[in-house]
Amino acid sequence: MNLKNTLTLFIMLITLVSNGQTWLVLSSGTINKLNVVAFCDQFHGVIAGDNATLKTTSDGGLTWTPAQGIPSVGYRGACICWETSGPHIFIAGDSGIIITSSGGTGNWQTLPTGTTYTLNDIKLFGSFSSIGYAVGENGTILRTNDGGSNWSALSVPSAAGLSLKSVSIDPTTSNRAYIVGQNGFVIQTTDGGTTWTQNPLYSNLSSVVYVMQNFGYVAGSFGNIWYFNGTYFGDEYSGITNGLNSLSFAATQVGLAVGANGCILLFNTWKWNIQTSPVTTNLNGVSAISVGKKDNSWQYNMFAWAVGDNGVLISTNQTVVGIDQAGKEVSSPRIIPNPCNGLFRIEGLSQGPATIEVTDLSGRTIATTDIPLDGQINLSELQSGLYSVTIRQGNNIFSRKLGIKAR
Repeated sequence: MNLKNTLTLFIMLITLVSNGQTWLVLSSGTINKLNVVAFCDQFHGVIAGDNATLKTTSDGGLTWTPAQGIPSVGYRGACICWETSGPHIFIAGDSGIIITSSGGTGNWQTLPTGTTYTLNDIKLFGSFSSIGYAVGENGTILRTNDGGSNWSALSVPSAAGLSLKSVSIDPTTSNRAYIVGQNGFVIQTTDGGTTWTQNPLYSNLSSVVYVMQNFGYVAGSFGNIWYFNGTYFGDEYSGITNGLNSLSFAATQVGLAVGANGCILLFNTWKWNIQTSPVTTNLNGVSAISVGKKDNSWQYNMFAWAVGDNGVLISTNQTVVGIDQAGKEVSSPRIIPNPCNGLFRIEGLSQGPATIEVTDLSGRTIATTDIPLDGQINLSELQSGLYSVTIRQGNNIFSRKLGIKAR
């Protein structure tokens, strides 16, 4: 990186830090729709999108180098990690294309995949990993056992015909992975892809990410976010109804979600917070990394980039503090399990009386009741569907979504 770019990056980062949660609009050099962004550190990254748009950067996104000699297809998924010789990048896209470049050479190799279906996402298990997955249209699931050189199709009957959007691998073991897609489709493997267990949710799902051993998050339409712990899923309150397209975590307690109409959510240790976006364009991908944990107070220096329609590219550098101003955990009541068959409990409330009001999507009140001390609620008489839940405790009001599935 030359002196001019170094100074420009330094000025940009000072500006971002001084403005707290400020996001800066950068130039991507294209008006094509950008579908994905991935960074392995605060300098080296890749963006990819429609019409064979594929570019790399080594200066934090200030300048971008277009890829040469690549297939003329749209690109939708990316994975990048740092190896001893430089960044190693995998890109997945239309017509079953997977290409790779290593060492920062700018040379791209097309890999054999055996499919012509569009691939929406690709992930490998850390640096120098042999295990990886790519997922896409018509229930396509590919696995590599040799670091991406060769890919073979997996037969997963429950995925047949579905659009699979995202895959994530447990950071502690390549045996565990989650895949999500349309119609609330969720499957998990604990044996490296030999067998899969289905755990359906509601709404179309767009992104899944592990943040630590056996724990992570899923996002989808209508602002839906769930956390998962093993095979258990719990509903998170996002505060929005915008469709969410992408998740990325800089650290266990610090993450981002982006989606329709430029929406940006920051996960700050205890809850999701809406951030001010500089754009109203749909954001399709986000990548967040942390550079050093400052001390024991959950402070992180987070670098992040997001991309969207019309070549939109935005970036931020924020000091994220995971404790509220009073130094106390922010109350975050949860509905467990969610979805459910009408039997659930409310967890995470402080001591004291509380009530719950359930309404349908038209706003009609379906049920109201006090929340007992054990938090157990029985609404098994309700029909399958999506409901809005308002929890009131003192001056605090919490809104949650509740999915009830057929019994």
